[in-house]
Amino acid sequence: MSPVRAGAPITLERWDGNFGVMPLPGLRGTGDLRDRAIFEEACRVPTRVLRSERRVACLSESGILLLLQRLTFNMTRVAVDLGTLLQSIDHVLEEVDLLEEWIRTRMVAPAGHDLEPAIREQEEAFDIVLSGTVDGSTLRNGLRDPKARAAVRRAVRTAMAH
Repeated sequence: MSPVRAGAPITLERWDGNFGVMPLPGLRGTGDLRDRAIFEEACRVPTRVLRSERRVACLSESGILLLLQRLTFNMTRVAVDLGTLLQSIDHVLEEVDLLEEWIRTRMVAPAGHDLEPAIREQEEAFDIVLSGTVDGSTLRNGLRDPKARAAVRRAVRTAMAH
C-alpha cells in the first residue's frame, strides 16, 4: 500500500527523475499531473483495513505493469520490459478478473447497506472454488498454465451458477 499525495506536476518528460514515485496522471481529473504514489512510504497492511470507500486509485492492467516496472527500476535501476512482467503475473490478473466476475454475478446486497461483508463472503466462496482440485492440482495452479486457463474459467463459471 502506498500513500497518494499531490505535489508539483510530473510531466512525461520528468518521469525519469522521479524514481521514488508512481505518477498517477488524471487521478483527480483530465490533465491533472499532481498526484503520485510515494514508494518510500509503501508498506503492507492487513486485508481487514482495506475498505473500498477509502480507495483512492485502482490501476488498470497497463497501470499495474507500469507500477511493477517503476517499482523494480526504483529498487534496482533495471528496466524490465512490460512483456516480461506480464508473463510473470498474467495468471494473477486472470484470477482477479475471475474474482470480479464472480462477485458481480453472485453479489446480492440491499442498496444502502455496507457491502464489505457480502464482498468478503463472496471472496471466501471464490477462494474455496479455486482451492479445489482437479486431476491432482488446484484450479488456482491451473491458471499458471495458459493451456489450462480455459478449463479453469469453465469450472469457475459452472460453480458461479450454483
